[in-house]
Amino acid sequence: MEKKLHKKKSKEHLKNISNSQFYDTKIDYNSSSSTHFSFNFTYLTKNKNYNFSFLKQNAKIGEFAKRLFNTIEKISSISTQAFSSCGIFSDSLYFREIKSKYKNNLSILDNEKIFSIALASKHHERMIVYKENTVETKNILYILMFDFNFTAYDHGN
Repeated sequence: MEKKLHKKKSKEHLKNISNSQFYDTKIDYNSSSSTHFSFNFTYLTKNKNYNFSFLKQNAKIGEFAKRLFNTIEKISSISTQAFSSCGIFSDSLYFREIKSKYKNNLSILDNEKIFSIALASKHHERMIVYKENTVETKNILYILMFDFNFTAYDHGN
């Protein structure tokens, strides 16, 4: 049985957090009409070659962090409709293409589409994300893994 990503418990928890913790930003948790993407790391792989552990042995952690946060900031600041024309290189693939390297408790079908988003340019690391199409979670990008050295799936030549 497919595991649903949306958890009512966490939604209820967020409703109880005061808006002052969000710098007085008004957040409508009952609205499903959000027009911007948000990111969620809950299902980040436990495979150390494709999560933040990989960076502990890499001297370029600062450069990666800058590219990651710049990409997240850019995607979060544009509308979901504008994403395809924002200049960020992305590609779609099927979950089965990364399944052997993905280790976590997320259970999605092999033929589910996932997305590979390049950090900075198509020559840099990729952030591999899953986007559910339910009303409650349609604008959440679940980060599954990072492809630091183009080994998570076949990128073609």
